[in-house]
Amino acid sequence: MTAKTKAPVLALETSSPILGVAVRAGDGRIIEETLEGYSKHAENLLPMIEQALKKAGLAVEDIGTFLIGRGPGSFTGLRVGFATLKAFRILSSKPCLGALSLDIIAEAVPCGDLSHLGVCLDAHRDKIYTRLYKKTGAAWQPAAAPKLTHFNDWMKEWPGPLYLAGNALTAYKEVLEKAENDRAVPLPETYAVPRAASLIRIFEKNSSVLTQLETPHDFVPYYLRLSEAEERAGHHAPAC
Repeated sequence: MTAKTKAPVLALETSSPILGVAVRAGDGRIIEETLEGYSKHAENLLPMIEQALKKAGLAVEDIGTFLIGRGPGSFTGLRVGFATLKAFRILSSKPCLGALSLDIIAEAVPCGDLSHLGVCLDAHRDKIYTRLYKKTGAAWQPAAAPKLTHFNDWMKEWPGPLYLAGNALTAYKEVLEKAENDRAVPLPETYAVPRAASLIRIFEKNSSVLTQLETPHDFVPYYLRLSEAEERAGHHAPAC
């Protein structure tokens, strides 16, 4: 392997309506495949992986590291992603790492004039998943723990002028407009959901938001909330 060659990496992002697979080839190129539609994740993930690997001229055996978006997000989508990752882990024993959906979105957002960024994802049932970030140099660094909350309550916590990203902006567009809050700058839909290619960029930076997945307990999605069925059954919320 020459000095210019990088070990191939495969990234899976299954937490949102846009299914994503990205491969970093040995020459550093990032090939990304995407497909929209929650109901298609289970049937299309493996074919998309195969397609991305083919474009990169690689086989699964060539992959040096596997990456995954840990959530929060779609319960079913995350289960599909982790089931696939565990299969690869059993077959290859290669390193596996993951990052939160919120951190993956933040990675893609360019640093502008404002010092803070808020990422919010629609958790449904009148709640959002969210995390605040602070600009540090040319990157966004987490400034608070991820949380599940109400959009109106979250607005009260904003530290000052900030950019907003994430698909919850669509669901709460009217709330923002009625608030007439000139401290918030909503970003385009380009930054609405996490992307597999951004997960690879996080890996290339060796970012502290990455989590090493080693034990069976690690290979579990980060849901941040109970499913509706679990709530009805009286289960306790997962630890954050």
